[in-house]
Amino acid sequence: MCLLIWIIGILLISALVWWMYSVEDKAIINEAEPENNPILKLISAGQDITIKACDGQRTIAQAKELFTGFLDADFENWNLDKPGKATPATKAKVYELRQDAKFKQMFESLNPDLDKLCLTQAQIIAFVEDHQDWLRTDGYGTFFLFKENEEYFVAEVYFSSSDALEVRVRSLEDDVVWNAGSRRRLVAW
Repeated sequence: MCLLIWIIGILLISALVWWMYSVEDKAIINEAEPENNPILKLISAGQDITIKACDGQRTIAQAKELFTGFLDADFENWNLDKPGKATPATKAKVYELRQDAKFKQMFESLNPDLDKLCLTQAQIIAFVEDHQDWLRTDGYGTFFLFKENEEYFVAEVYFSSSDALEVRVRSLEDDVVWNAGSRRRLVAW
């Protein structure tokens, strides 16, 4: 009888722990909803934006055929030209900056666990290839968070004045405060 009560107790504690983590995860997701996020506005609500499955082998430094306007040499100079992991098809969300902010403020406003927001370089390339209509135009950038060498970076993709795609890389810790008036965009999953 004691063993049965002990087993039931363990099961109840396990269920309670699972429920607590489930509620915590939902709270983090809800923080990203537009009405609760003063920095970013979700502009892709109700849209099916899927980044296709990627084998992880493509890197931005090698995507010269895609980024024909400009490809930042710092992708190589900072040792970022490394293949990543394979990823399944992934739903993406597109946000627009509605309050002046630094990169870290933008991404942490969606989730303080930045690893949950990172895309691989192959996913960034796939998004740019397949969803160009979601990229910001008029020379303003769309930001993508990725992690390499245990550091966070932001790929800034934009169209040049001649409509060629360009990409720059910046550190997440960059001190630039981005102006909300230009309505730059951010892609996360």
